[in-house]
Amino acid sequence: MSTFVERLEKMGYRDGETMFGAPYDFRYAVAPVGHPSRVGDAFFRALKGLVERASGLNGGRPVVIATHSFGGQLAHQFLVRQTRAWRHQFVRRFVPIAASWGGVVLGMLTLVSGNNMGLPFVEPRALLRQGRSQQSSLWRLPSPAAFGAATPLVTTKSKNYSAGDVADYLVSIGLGEAVGPYE
Repeated sequence: MSTFVERLEKMGYRDGETMFGAPYDFRYAVAPVGHPSRVGDAFFRALKGLVERASGLNGGRPVVIATHSFGGQLAHQFLVRQTRAWRHQFVRRFVPIAASWGGVVLGMLTLVSGNNMGLPFVEPRALLRQGRSQQSSLWRLPSPAAFGAATPLVTTKSKNYSAGDVADYLVSIGLGEAVGPYE
């Protein structure tokens, strides 16, 4: 994101004046509408205040919300929970960059063998327990709408798993308790 921010600064945007950040701990998912989510609800309240403050600091103009990766899904969930009138008043554009709308196959890998997030000095399996404990791990699983319900994504000696088989996959890797929250 540093290159993106630097380019915005070259265009005249200034941190804390016309450009604001809203970092989120990606380990936490946001509960579905109508269900409590302590971390998600607190973040959404803070984000709503930030959007309103940014608009106010800039003459009441609606803001552009630009996100990256998991931030796309998170901001989308934030926006659909706001009224149309609020969105019209405060948000001009929503620009998700590299959002994994349909999930990622890496999500399946993370749950079975860990993910070192590209750090060459960290053994992926050392982070397996962490990956399995993150609420957001289920958000990242491939969707049949994006990957198709039958295309094999994980191949084992005894079975192939597609995006349509995620519930079976979770059971077979010992995460049967995650099927309900996933569904």
